[in-house]
Amino acid sequence: MKRKIYHLLLQSFDRSLSINEQRILSTALEESDVLRKEERLQKRIRDAAKMGPGAHFSPFFAERVINRIQRGNETVHDLFWDMLIAQFKPMAIAATAIMIMLISYNMFQQKAFNVKNLLPTAKITYEEAMDPTLAYFGE
Repeated sequence: MKRKIYHLLLQSFDRSLSINEQRILSTALEESDVLRKEERLQKRIRDAAKMGPGAHFSPFFAERVINRIQRGNETVHDLFWDMLIAQFKPMAIAATAIMIMLISYNMFQQKAFNVKNLLPTAKITYEEAMDPTLAYFGE
């Protein structure tokens, strides 16, 4: 099968051929079994591609691409802070949940629901705070 005729066969699927090209292709198809098989194969492939699912993009794909193009002039410094902020949000949510659990635990342990029992505080004097050895060795 000549390369020129094969290219004419492929082009016949994409565009309309000139009269001269159509004549060359039709005579080549009449003479060659291999070329006819190739034509049928190409038609089956194209039909299967048309019937298959089309390309689907996730929601807001175009907006994300446009935003990324517009932010293309950002420096590495900006990207670093964006990444840091993105990582901090889940940690902040987890820390808030832990604090709520600890405060709830302290309030239920004291069996009194008031502001004084929110956080556990030790009853120490100013002198004990300034001299930490006083608590261990006494006076």
